[in-house]
Amino acid sequence: MLKKIFLPIFILSTAVLLFLSPLLYYSFDIQFYTAHSVQSPNISEAESLVYVQNVYSFLKGKQQLTSAFTLDEKSHMQDVRSIFFLIFVVEIVALLLFFVFLVVFIVQRNSKALII
Repeated sequence: MLKKIFLPIFILSTAVLLFLSPLLYYSFDIQFYTAHSVQSPNISEAESLVYVQNVYSFLKGKQQLTSAFTLDEKSHMQDVRSIFFLIFVVEIVALLLFFVFLVVFIVQRNSKALII
């Protein structure tokens, strides 16, 4: 019975970690955003970097968006932040499950109940 529960959860948590870890790592790479910030003829490069830094800080939950953003843009960024938070929670749960089942596997590796 333990084997039927253990293996699928371990495989699922490993797959989630392998998919979400790089996604979160690159999603919060500030150098990527500053290098690829959209340049507008109405906005200087310095102002563009200020906007990128503001969005980056907002997504990390450190500050609110400035008044330079419209209500629709703020609403969209709030949705994006909520999705990132949900992804972060899923990754933490997968990480905890991975380590719990890894410890159980190591402790019980000689047990016939867990041998595949």
